Amino acid sequence: MKRYPSLGQRFTAAVEEAAARALAFPLSGSPSRSNTRRVFVKGFRFSVVYRTEPDGIVILAVAHHSRRPFYWSSRTRAR
Repeated sequence: MKRYPSLGQRFTAAVEEAAARALAFPLSGSPSRSNTRRVFVKGFRFSVVYRTEPDGIVILAVAHHSRRPFYWSSRTRAR
């Protein structure tokens, strides 16, 4: 098994960068299920799933592109 000591830090930074893009440009994310949007996490097979709100965004999930698709959709019902 190969070890990647800085992988966790790179993943965290990439997720934070994707979230910052979503916050700066909330309508630029791809429309998704249940009135949500998603932005890709650069370098990883994940997306930040969020909903736009009048005063910003609400992040619902950091979701893998192929594992358990839409597992987060129950989170859209709560407001």
